[in-house]
Amino acid sequence: VIGGAMVAFVLSDMFSSGGRVQEQYVGEIAGNSIDRLEYERRVQKELESRNSVGQATSAQMTESIRNTVWNNMVRELVMFPQMREVGISVTPEEFDDLTLGENILPEFKNDPTFKNQETGQFDKDLVRQYLEFVQTTPQYQTYWDLQKNRIINQRMYTKYNNMVTGGL
Repeated sequence: VIGGAMVAFVLSDMFSSGGRVQEQYVGEIAGNSIDRLEYERRVQKELESRNSVGQATSAQMTESIRNTVWNNMVRELVMFPQMREVGISVTPEEFDDLTLGENILPEFKNDPTFKNQETGQFDKDLVRQYLEFVQTTPQYQTYWDLQKNRIINQRMYTKYNNMVTGGL
């Protein structure tokens, strides 16, 4: 009886959806649906990235990652089309400037890992060594790819926000 009820439930759902199983979405932003599988894939990639560099992922950290992935997907759907329309991008030279040049990101400058042990001052060479290591070590490739995308996306958001602020 239970099995029959389950089959009837599944069949009624299939017939009510035109014979195809409906895809599952976690939300809709600006008329675009966010696929549950894509969302979960990105969350999993973030978790694997953190685990590959030895960062523990507690339940609280996992929830934070889920929120960050969601916010990033929303930003992509809302802001990326507008940024593409006005031609906002990050050149390789600009990326190098953010990671190794005169305008290094505050995340690098404020990280104690990149301070010279003797002087206590920020050391660009330590950043350079770190970047060379994560770019050339296979186990850190996913981590580096995500970091690189974060840096580029954050710079694009900053440019866009500065452009809107300047326009106001």
